[in-house]
Amino acid sequence: MFFMDIGKQVFKTPQSKLCCDKAMIQYAELKYIKLSFIPLFPFSTSYQSKCIECKSIVELTKNSDKAISWFDILSKFIGSGLLFFIALFLWQDKQKEVAQELAFLAQPQKYDFYLIDNSRFKNELSYRAEFVIAKVISVDKDKIEIVIGNYMYSRKRDLIKAIRLDTLVFDDFFPSKSQILTQAELINLYQDEVIYKALRPINFTLFGGVVLRPQAPEKLYKGYNPTPINQAGIRNYRNENFSEALALFKQAAEKGDAWAQINLAQMYRDGEGHQVDNKQALYWFEEAKQQGNKKAIFEYDRLCKQIKECSHLK
Repeated sequence: MFFMDIGKQVFKTPQSKLCCDKAMIQYAELKYIKLSFIPLFPFSTSYQSKCIECKSIVELTKNSDKAISWFDILSKFIGSGLLFFIALFLWQDKQKEVAQELAFLAQPQKYDFYLIDNSRFKNELSYRAEFVIAKVISVDKDKIEIVIGNYMYSRKRDLIKAIRLDTLVFDDFFPSKSQILTQAELINLYQDEVIYKALRPINFTLFGGVVLRPQAPEKLYKGYNPTPINQAGIRNYRNENFSEALALFKQAAEKGDAWAQINLAQMYRDGEGHQVDNKQALYWFEEAKQQGNKKAIFEYDRLCKQIKECSHLK
């Protein structure tokens, strides 16, 4: 057990001055603060001469014989030096951790996890602390889709304990309802300490607890029941056969495939396989929006803010 206390060290030095026919002894006392047995820093010195026969004492105002050396004084700063280097190590370790978390936020990935102060995230006044876990379920350029856990914790350490107990893989831990954030919003939340920790699992684990189940190989296209025509369009697009991809996406889009409509709109927007046509891009994004596609809603709104063709719709 560590506790603060005052320690002292006494130095004895024979003097030439006589008393009772014997040399007097100079006593130099160095007092210092210590943590348990480790000296932190000195704070006072005192000197006196004493006769060992008659016990008479003479207080000295000046250490003429220099009974306490500079080495003795500096040795009492050992604890302060240790505390400084420990604090420096912890500070550097914290800076590395912050830099790593900012890197996670700058390049978010699917299955990243964020620890969140929920009351501040919802901008609600709360009489008690509420902490939740969020998981990234998809990343598409500047659009990060997250789900926030159904369970709230009053202490941060309880949240870490839940992770260590593998509760994140329970079927009811995360809801089906998701939220979409931009990368800038994520970084702002981190800087405001609403997101107070960003984590990326290693081998499906965090803090020694399993947070992810091994996933089956992903499909060629990440969508909702993609049609064969849309899949063929994707293969042509990846092979840079843009004209053929455009034709296939249009064929699937006209049959009501929302993801083909988004693909077609993006090609019109980016001028791939066709000259840039923002009106057509907006039209097909709108068609996909009508089916409740979240990506289409996001892409439509973003394009609408950038072009004049959309001004009459604002």
